[in-house]
Amino acid sequence: MKEALCKKINEGEKVDLVQYSNFMGYGIDRIDIPTVVRVSSYRPLLRAADREDFNIWEKYKSIKVPDFLEDIAVMKADAIYSPSYLIADYVKEQTGRTVDIMESPYYPHKNSGYTSVMEEKGLKGKKYILTFGSLKALKGAKLIGDSVYKILDCCSDLYWVFAGAELEWINGEGEKVIPSQYIFDKAKEYSDRLLFLGKLDQGSLLDVVESAMFCVMPSRIDNLPNTCIEAMALKKVVIGTMGASFEQLIEDGKSGFLTERENADMLATTVCRVYKMTDKELSDIGMRAKVRIEEMSPDKILEGLINYYRSVIDRHPTSIREDDFYHCAVERYNEIVLQTGVDGAKQYLL
Repeated sequence: MKEALCKKINEGEKVDLVQYSNFMGYGIDRIDIPTVVRVSSYRPLLRAADREDFNIWEKYKSIKVPDFLEDIAVMKADAIYSPSYLIADYVKEQTGRTVDIMESPYYPHKNSGYTSVMEEKGLKGKKYILTFGSLKALKGAKLIGDSVYKILDCCSDLYWVFAGAELEWINGEGEKVIPSQYIFDKAKEYSDRLLFLGKLDQGSLLDVVESAMFCVMPSRIDNLPNTCIEAMALKKVVIGTMGASFEQLIEDGKSGFLTERENADMLATTVCRVYKMTDKELSDIGMRAKVRIEEMSPDKILEGLINYYRSVIDRHPTSIREDDFYHCAVERYNEIVLQTGVDGAKQYLL
């Protein structure tokens, strides 16, 4: 990447600023022009949250080569920003760098314009709640399984629909767990009210979202989740989780609802409460949800982002930060490479 960028500059192209993703530390070999890193995840936390035994109270730190690659790239940047306050706080604690908050612009999508997907998937005429996006441990699949029986028992005419690819996890016995099977088994005699649609195209998915009664998204961790944004933009009530970035989008009881992570009883109670709301109550909350997402329109967000870039350019050059955080990260990175005998990319693949 560095070579390609230098080649363009040597060919006469003017580059005012480079923005890198924090993923895999691509900004680690930055050149001497203004550099911004957009932090969209915190690898140690995401890795832990995708295991069955995730502890929501533990402070997860960098331990693998790719972790430290990303830390070092962040520390070498002129400026860092993240859409999520939650992720920003984790990265700041790990790297010592201030992470600015810049929410991403939301570009509304159009649905398919027809409702054949509702007939094809057996949804027409059904009252259902919807969970969409990846179905895996990190996104709360285990919590859904642990609460599904109580929810379907309370909501006697309600179906639960899932749309999106699913990813297995490993349980305490070392066995693979298929999320849909886990949820199906936990639902017992109510399993006939579960529908797993798999991955849908964007237009068909929006048709399914629009027809849902409300949406349930009990993620363990998220980075200002697109699924929540898309549902709220369609005036849907979303039940999300506290401590997972949903609180940045949802005002509890006003523009959606928040439950505790890994609390199956609270999730079931909240779903049953929302299920019993009147159409007017759901509509009012959905309208406030839409108003929140309108704050993320490109007209509002992009102007702020451009001004942010300009401020980074104006204050360049700045010295690359090489404090205790930086030296510790470099030292730990080198230790792991020596111990494993592999470079960062191979360690990531392993």
